[in-house]
Amino acid sequence: MRVTDRLIAGAYRRRIRGTGRIARVVYAGKPGRSVRTTLGGLVWEADPLDWMDQQILTTGSYEPELARHLVDVIRADDVFWDVGANVGVHALRAKAAHPDVEVLAFEPSPRQYARLRHNAAINGLEVTAYCVALAARRGYQQLSVVDIGNSGLNSLRPRAATTYSDSFPCWCDTADEVVAAGAQPPTVMKIDVEGSQDDVFAGMSLILAGTSLRHIVFESDDGSAPRLTDAGFAIHRFDGSSGGGVDWVAARGTA
Repeated sequence: MRVTDRLIAGAYRRRIRGTGRIARVVYAGKPGRSVRTTLGGLVWEADPLDWMDQQILTTGSYEPELARHLVDVIRADDVFWDVGANVGVHALRAKAAHPDVEVLAFEPSPRQYARLRHNAAINGLEVTAYCVALAARRGYQQLSVVDIGNSGLNSLRPRAATTYSDSFPCWCDTADEVVAAGAQPPTVMKIDVEGSQDDVFAGMSLILAGTSLRHIVFESDDGSAPRLTDAGFAIHRFDGSSGGGVDWVAARGTA
């Protein structure tokens, strides 16, 4: 790691004031930004100008309560789908904790997808990653992205209050089509798609009609998800939300 990268990583971890401004001067305008740090026992290549990675650089963790919840709820024979995986924080932590569990990660941003694949590779973790968005139907949609700032705001449904750096077509598919193409259906899911969760649910009617899926954590303003309640899921607020959005747990039976 370059001396500059090492100094920036150390400054974040020591919470030295002004580190973010210095990092912007050092890295802004460069096509690639990567500073090595750690995340919950994993080696992690962080983007020093991304809000989520800044939390990792500072604390060594991101959404620790949600990470613990997913690790605790996943069983040895589960299939975990991380929808809106970003750089794979939860997908990779789940795989590290449960090496025999099949993990599928869906991330439509090529930049974040590449970083997910890289962080999986440097930790020797085998996850199945798709550079695709799950939606209500197959086809291209415009993905609005934040290049410097909070990539967690990338969305198929851009919000007026967010300033995006770019917008481009991304391929969307349905969860049911992914399964029809040969993927194992999920038993546990995490869905964080910045307002598009209802479209994800609309594209998984066959999965919801089945019995394998038992536990979903999803981000939503109010937790409303009629398709889940109609499928027999009970929904309650997840009290450990710490990433900025509001997470909800949908569980079926005793899940």
